Order: sequence, then C-alpha cells, then structure tokens
Amino acid sequence: MHVLITADTIGGVWTYTRELVSGLLDRGHKITLVSFGKIPSGGESFWLTRKDLTYYPTVFPLEWMQQAQPGITESARYLARIVHESRPDVAHFSQFCYGALQLGIPKVVVAHSDGFTWWKAVHETDAPDTDWFRWYKTLVSRGLQCADAVVAPSRWMLDALSGYYDLPQNPTVIYNGRNTTLFSSKDPKADCVLSVGRVWDEAKQIKLLFAQQQFVPVTIAGSA
Repeated sequence: MHVLITADTIGGVWTYTRELVSGLLDRGHKITLVSFGKIPSGGESFWLTRKDLTYYPTVFPLEWMQQAQPGITESARYLARIVHESRPDVAHFSQFCYGALQLGIPKVVVAHSDGFTWWKAVHETDAPDTDWFRWYKTLVSRGLQCADAVVAPSRWMLDALSGYYDLPQNPTVIYNGRNTTLFSSKDPKADCVLSVGRVWDEAKQIKLLFAQQQFVPVTIAGSA
C-alpha cells in the first residue's frame, strides 16, 4: 500500500511521524511524506533515507499559526499536486485543514491538538471571539467533516473536540507509542530534572518547576 503522510516538524508530531513512517516501511508499505513548519535539522532527519520513502520538506505555516491563511491555501494546492503526481492509495493527515481536499482517495485526519481545546484547558474558559478564531474554526470544521476517518491519541482529545466540532461517525482512539529498542535502561542517569519544549506554550506547564524550591539541578531547553 502507498500512503501519503503529512507532518509538522515543530512539535511532538514529528516524533509521532517517525514512529508511524518507520513502522509502515518495516511492514513493506510505500510512503510519501510531506512536512510543514520548518526544514528539519540533520539530527531530526537522519532517518529519512529509507527505501520506499519519498520526502518533501516545506516551510509552509501550520494552521494554528497567526497569519497562516495565505500559506495554508498555497500549501493545500502544493499537497494536492503531490497527491496527483504520486498517486497514493490513502492519505494520512496530521493537520485538520487538508481533510477538506478533494483527492479521490480515503483521508484520515489525526487530531493531535486543537486551538479551542488548548485554550479551554489552559485558560479554563472559552477562546475569545476573534476573526482569527472564527477563521480557524471554519478551517478545522471543514477538514473534520470531509475526512473519511478521524483519529485521536486519547479519549479526552475526542471528547474535547466534540465540544466544538461535529465529528464524523465512529471516531477512533489510537494511543501514541514508541519503539522500545530506541531506549536503553542501562545507560547511567544524572540526578537532575530536564524539561524540553516550547517555553512560551503555557500548556507545557514549565512554570510548575518554579512553584517551589527544587533540590536537584533543573535544566530547561526550548524556544523562549
């Protein structure tokens, strides 16, 4: 089977994509991968040299970014052209918006996260009624409604989404996982705390590390 997969290279979706693509390749499938957000570094892309994998890196904006509307429109045209040229059997999208594309093949949309549910979880109130949020909700709603299947990594995510959007019948929970061969419990450990992530993202709750005095060294790595 030939699967077209989209990803973003800014957050955990890139790790999810590596697991998914590697697993499908190991099972003999062919993959066309298209990424958005930024060009991955060498340390992030070394695994992309596999047989039966074609990769298209781009810097098109992600749908949750401000002022993303022109870039989303352009990236949709770009993605539709790749589908037309590569002729996959199924499309697997890690962005909501591409679920609305008319491609003539089944489309799976994976709900990793969403602007409205993020705002509600972080601020404990509904998102403000702004032009951007109205545009974003229309974009996400159309992608979900046009998808042949919707997948989320947890029941909480599906339930949270259903509070803001109409989901197709029978959305599915598929938990995230990792290949255990990538980890070694024999390596020596340091007595410290390491936090890695987007420091500006309140949902990461990095501020909890400052809520009380820590008795081990704390290192924070991420964009300010």
